[in-house]
Amino acid sequence: MKIKNPGQTNLVLLLLILATALFLRLWGLTNMPFQHDEFSAIFRLAYDNLAALMREGVALRDSHPAGVQIFLYFWTKITGFDHFWMRLPFVLFGVGSIWLVYNAGRKLFGQPVGLMAAATMAVMQYFVYYSQMARPYIPGVLFNLLAFNLLLTIKEEEKTRFGLPHLVLAISLSLAAWVHHFSAFQAGLVFLSGFFLAERKHINGLMLTALLAFVLYLPCLGITQAQLRAGGIGDWLAKPDLSFIMGYFGYIANYSLLFAGVLIIPMFIYNNQLPSAKKLWGERLLLTMLFLIPLILAWLYYVLRVPVLQFSTLIFGFP
Repeated sequence: MKIKNPGQTNLVLLLLILATALFLRLWGLTNMPFQHDEFSAIFRLAYDNLAALMREGVALRDSHPAGVQIFLYFWTKITGFDHFWMRLPFVLFGVGSIWLVYNAGRKLFGQPVGLMAAATMAVMQYFVYYSQMARPYIPGVLFNLLAFNLLLTIKEEEKTRFGLPHLVLAISLSLAAWVHHFSAFQAGLVFLSGFFLAERKHINGLMLTALLAFVLYLPCLGITQAQLRAGGIGDWLAKPDLSFIMGYFGYIANYSLLFAGVLIIPMFIYNNQLPSAKKLWGERLLLTMLFLIPLILAWLYYVLRVPVLQFSTLIFGFP
């Protein structure tokens, strides 16, 4: 049977996916106790002013940039430390990330791919869990996906001058760097992917974007340098071995062969039906590298130097 209005059907499906994602992230939110990671942020909010927070609460006592800590500093002054209200912005960041991954998939490969990616993110425990935590992980996912979507927008534009998409892209890249060091690395890779996606006429605008993003990141640079001098958290986290990779892919599949099959089988079926499949090998390779490069480099760095590799540090490149 031929669908009379596929656009309307796709909109309904997307709204159902987003509603399901919101429901799963709100479910039990108030009953979920604060995680150890969240307590570490809460304990570092008791400062009289922002300067003290930046110096004592972040530069000297944290291993993350200041972005989320600053946000929580002001947000908790409004909401207090109620489980629901403290975590609600992160739930909304998670739902927003699902719309962004849908939009990127739609622009690159079509509506079915965008909907499939959004549906996967909506129900995968990887994203549900970290969307329920008041920590930097989901904000980093959101800002990286927003940056990637803006690169696709710039690619589609005829105008080559620096404009609003470039400005928002610079802000997105800098915010990604402000929330997590791995997110900053991912943002750099996302930006570099823009030189593959865009045409030569867009290069000048992208270079200005990079300059502005770096200027916006400058206030955090001193904190990053202080944290790098202090070292990592390798004194309590063991070095990853080969079982880490198996455990990671088991985790993203919800430790379920059925869930993994539901994810993988439709991919192969739709791949064979995609008319432009052979024309999109470059885009596929690019997206694969955006996931694999952080994984490989993080593995090598933390095996050879500081073992802080965790599932949470790989979430930024997973979408």
